[in-house]
Amino acid sequence: MISTSHHPISDRRRRPRARIAIAVRQKVEGEEFLCQAANINTHGMFLAKVHNDGLHPTDGKCWLEFSLPESEQLIRIKGELVWQELQGYYHLMAIRFLVIAPSHQRLITRYAHGEPLAAIWPSFLPPN
Repeated sequence: MISTSHHPISDRRRRPRARIAIAVRQKVEGEEFLCQAANINTHGMFLAKVHNDGLHPTDGKCWLEFSLPESEQLIRIKGELVWQELQGYYHLMAIRFLVIAPSHQRLITRYAHGEPLAAIWPSFLPPN
């Protein structure tokens, strides 16, 4: 088992996360990886991918693209790798969100609190 961390373990679970199972496209230093998210909140997410390339660079900056269940909106976020570990065939990663659009943050907040996403109006339309 190989792991790296930029922050103390106690920082890991300061904010509870909602379970999720979605595909996430991760871009790190010009390379693109397909990952699966296991949990999410407005501050970060936990990702797993098939291990085939070693650990990511320790500076840890990446871009993430995904859509939440019940939503067609593509979410793009700049993130920072705060923890990673190779476990068997899997590369596990904790990502902290650094740059996120306010509308995407609201969408993730609603998902994390169990609110239906289908009822969310696009930001350019006035509510009923």
